[in-house]
Amino acid sequence: MHSKELVAGETRTLRAPASLTVSVGAAAPVELASFGNRDVRAKLYDAQGDLVAENDDRADDWNFLISRRLTAGRYRLQVDPVGTDTATTTVGMRLPVVHPAVPLPLPAHLRIGDADVHYYALPATPPGRLWAFAAHTGGGAGLALEHRQNSHWLGVGQQTGASPRLLMPLGPAAAAGEYRLRVWKLERAGGPLALTGRALAVPAQAGSKLARGVVLKRFNTFDPPLGVAAVRLARPGQFALSDAAGVLWANGAGHVLETPASGRKAAAGSMLWLARDLPKGRAGRLAARRMVLGRERPLAFGLAPHARVTLDLAPSSGTGTQLVLVESPTGTPGIRPAGAAPAMAGVAVAGHSAVWLRHSADPAAVRLWDSANGKVGLPLQLHLYRFDTAPARTLASGSHDLRLAARSSLRLRLPGGSEHLRLALPAGVAAELRRHGNTLASLWSGAAPRSFEVDSRADGLVLYNTRAAPGQAALLALPASSASSASTLGGGRFGRYHFAASGQRALTVHLSAAEKAAGRRLHLAGPVDGLSVIEASGRILHGAAPLLHDDARVLFRHKPGFVLAWLTDATGESTADGQSSARPVRLPAAVKLVAAATAVRLNQAAPGAVVLHSDTPLIVRVRSPGRHERLHLFTAAADLPLYLPKGATTLLFDGLTTTAPGGTVSLRQVAAEPLAEGLSAPRMLAPGDSRLYHFHLDKARTVGVGVKASVDTVGCSLLDAGGRELGHGLLLMRHLAAGDYLLRVEAPAGGGTVEVQAALVGAKSRGDGPPPDVLRHYLKAAGLKAE
Repeated sequence: MHSKELVAGETRTLRAPASLTVSVGAAAPVELASFGNRDVRAKLYDAQGDLVAENDDRADDWNFLISRRLTAGRYRLQVDPVGTDTATTTVGMRLPVVHPAVPLPLPAHLRIGDADVHYYALPATPPGRLWAFAAHTGGGAGLALEHRQNSHWLGVGQQTGASPRLLMPLGPAAAAGEYRLRVWKLERAGGPLALTGRALAVPAQAGSKLARGVVLKRFNTFDPPLGVAAVRLARPGQFALSDAAGVLWANGAGHVLETPASGRKAAAGSMLWLARDLPKGRAGRLAARRMVLGRERPLAFGLAPHARVTLDLAPSSGTGTQLVLVESPTGTPGIRPAGAAPAMAGVAVAGHSAVWLRHSADPAAVRLWDSANGKVGLPLQLHLYRFDTAPARTLASGSHDLRLAARSSLRLRLPGGSEHLRLALPAGVAAELRRHGNTLASLWSGAAPRSFEVDSRADGLVLYNTRAAPGQAALLALPASSASSASTLGGGRFGRYHFAASGQRALTVHLSAAEKAAGRRLHLAGPVDGLSVIEASGRILHGAAPLLHDDARVLFRHKPGFVLAWLTDATGESTADGQSSARPVRLPAAVKLVAAATAVRLNQAAPGAVVLHSDTPLIVRVRSPGRHERLHLFTAAADLPLYLPKGATTLLFDGLTTTAPGGTVSLRQVAAEPLAEGLSAPRMLAPGDSRLYHFHLDKARTVGVGVKASVDTVGCSLLDAGGRELGHGLLLMRHLAAGDYLLRVEAPAGGGTVEVQAALVGAKSRGDGPPPDVLRHYLKAAGLKAE
């Protein structure tokens, strides 16, 4: 009998490509291996979808073997055929015997006869030494270094193979037992494992010798002899080896030496470590050159996971501008000037690319990283374009068609004062907004044409065409209206934007010193397709609700409609305006919206449901004791069910403009029927009617909710106590935190009278809650269709 998940001691026969769930009960070394006569490879992903380990061929075999220390939890093993469309194989999971750590004095020479996992506590070691370990056995071996942080052991690096070597330079001195070495055989057969370990003293050489070649210090204790060099660098950079065969290197202390991708390595600090085997006849010298963008165009290399790379730029000529372009086909690269206090006004991002506009006074180096993820590494391609300073052309307010010559810049003088600019750019064009000769902000179209809206006090605009063909741009320049103050967010202001067409809108965020220290979260509501944030500190952020710690430029994509922008503290409490003193009201109530911001206070004698309606578009904020504030945007009449706790709740109403919204908000108490595990009693709903149900969770659970109805057109909405919709449909499955929730069941206005029953599964204490397949089974038994 097998469980659906692969656990220790079991095997599964599968037809690749296939995906298999792996369950690890407790943190331990785990072996996952295939057995068969077909070539397959595997990748192991954690519950968040991040790659943990991968393997193609074990030693002298086409089956895969993944040997890794894993924490408790569920993993996904993806098995794929190699060289064919499908392949049948058997996958097994094994927990090898683990021996507790014993001290390992250095130097060390050991022989291990069994196929178990052995741990060795490493001794106290002086600062600046290089730990070097080598293993050899007929069936291959594995070496892993782990570091103790508090009560947990974290992996530092791992090497496997026929004769693996694990090398790591130390920065500060290592205390006894602070690190441990894990050693194991890849195959149970293959004879005993020979382990050699030493703490090597390697004198540092000047980085100026790299171009001609640094001498590798030879250590004959290892077989074959090991050559190592430590190189002290004047500054970080990217380096390319003249001969990368068999070379391992690392860019500083605390990093395991690894094989460089494409013979190139980024050095983020002041030290570079190099090592290779030195069998008889191999030269004991290695040369590497510092890579400079501009001399090698385009420049391509791989960015390692979590890495930040500094790359030198070729010197600029005269007073022109250099445009640095970085692209990646698989991710979102970040770019900024090198240095401690980067000037980010010349940086712009779009899609899978980013640019920096460099002027003669700027640093002659650029910093690169993965601005979206950072966990898997990115392939990068870089270009450097040079643009001469062109004579400026003066523009008046109004609409202008602009012709862009190939690989050239167009310099424009804008009307004085604050302007509202709408700019349409072809692909591959950057726009620089300038005032008194200084860069205020930059925009970049990327791989596709894009339109931008921005309010600016710029007196100049420069367009840079990176394409080898002419292009056409369009500019609409109008005096900025008083409403354009919304282009600056901060100081408790809402940003309100009405868009007649799709495009991209730029705005700026200004934070006080206290706000920068605590952080402010940026929120957008409405037809928004995505956003990017460029902080003055050099960070580039993407995704919903980013947490800001500095002044920033924000660019968001939108469709036609109304968009609201606002700031909260890190927990979600609003800092927006409208903090007028709340007046108490009793339910039912009708509140006239005669001011730009109106606040009322409800005092609930007991928890209960309240429904809010308005006859005008509205922004509603709900503040209840013990809960985070909820903000709701209604671009038409508001209809908001709430479940309020005992005590005082404040409701704040703002309009979609800065003037009084007008109209009336009605508030009434309604009865929310308690919803217990299973099906509710049948209820009849007339066309357009709705019914509220309330349920409470004592702890976080995965639950299923839905509605059984006589017609499929009935829908239900799952809401939190603050009225935020968590899902809509006939059947919903959600992992919910402890608290109160509402289920709203609605009959279509254009249909007939229907009978409905609400359903709840998973709210009762059953261990940690039923698995999703069990939830689906019970919901299906209740007559509900899983979606």
